[in-house]
Amino acid sequence: MNKRVVGIVIVLVALGGGFLLVKQRQGASASAAVAQPAQKSIELLASDLTVAGKAPLARVLPITGTVKATQQATIRSKVSGDVARVLVREGEPVAAGAVLAQIDTTEFASRVAEREQNLNAARAQLAIAQRNAENNKRLVAQGFISPTAMDTTQNQLEAQRAAVAAAEQQLTQARKTLADATVRAPFAGVVTERTVQAGDKASPDMKLFALVDNRSLEYEAALDPQDAAQVKPGMVITLTPDGLPAVPAKVLRVNAAVTSGSRAVMVYAAVPSDAGLKSGQFTGGNLRLGGVSDVVLVPAEALREEGGRTVVYTLVKQGESSQLQAVAVRTSLRGEATSGANAGQVMVAVEGLPEGTQIVARNLGPLRMGVPVKVAQAAAATPTKPAAGKSE
Repeated sequence: MNKRVVGIVIVLVALGGGFLLVKQRQGASASAAVAQPAQKSIELLASDLTVAGKAPLARVLPITGTVKATQQATIRSKVSGDVARVLVREGEPVAAGAVLAQIDTTEFASRVAEREQNLNAARAQLAIAQRNAENNKRLVAQGFISPTAMDTTQNQLEAQRAAVAAAEQQLTQARKTLADATVRAPFAGVVTERTVQAGDKASPDMKLFALVDNRSLEYEAALDPQDAAQVKPGMVITLTPDGLPAVPAKVLRVNAAVTSGSRAVMVYAAVPSDAGLKSGQFTGGNLRLGGVSDVVLVPAEALREEGGRTVVYTLVKQGESSQLQAVAVRTSLRGEATSGANAGQVMVAVEGLPEGTQIVARNLGPLRMGVPVKVAQAAAATPTKPAAGKSE
């Protein structure tokens, strides 16, 4: 009986081992099938592609700066007194000489009246001194008084003349102080700031208003000295303000010294008054410098950084189809193409890419290398604005 049980157990163990071996082989086959999925293709639009070709390239220097009015002023009080009226608000245009505020003139008008009376009194005394001098001159000639007495009379006349001149100066100063109590616009412009209200107490040199003339604007940009050395008057900076069309600004002058602290060189360009820009507005721009010719160009969007190198996705013929391949390139100048279908586009000169190579013209995200590529329609030679592609 024991022998039969032992035999049955041996048979069952052998059957179980064989079943386990079959399952292991089936699992290995399934794993191999998963490890080798069917290779899918990538579909691109014809406008996703372009051809790397040689063309002239103008170097473009990106810059940032601020628009400023060539004529702007901080208007301060020249006298002390109570502010009686304020006639303008922020954003209001004013003409040259327009009254902005009025400081109480009671004290100043009284001082002018006093100075006028002092001047009248001094002139009356001068008239008396002149008559005395004329009389004494005749008496000296007749021998009735000594020349010494005549000298004294003449000195008194000169002193009275000096008194009249001093009184005239005092009256002029008083009248100027009275005029300064009326705050006026020094030039035509727009009030950009008001720091005073009616009833405030004004003091000398107290800030009252800020005035800007937006009819004459300049663009100020700080450049590296090496870049600034290439900038010349007459060059054009294409400003790119947010929400506005591009604005051409003509370079007027380049500062001869670097700015302390930043060690940058300031460049100044004239901005058209009808461009819609405002004083104090911050905007970027591009300055076209000298360029090169006969270099292989690719769109700036076609460049990618992978594994610490710059690459371009190219299409390589493999039999009846094409495959993607990443080609490492060396970049040099970045600028605008000056001719051809890509004129005006931001392009980069590259080395290591043969002329005529078909490439992916823009950044479509990570793409699988070595897989077949389908093109939805015939590839255009040099499209200027590639559209987005898709993968499947």
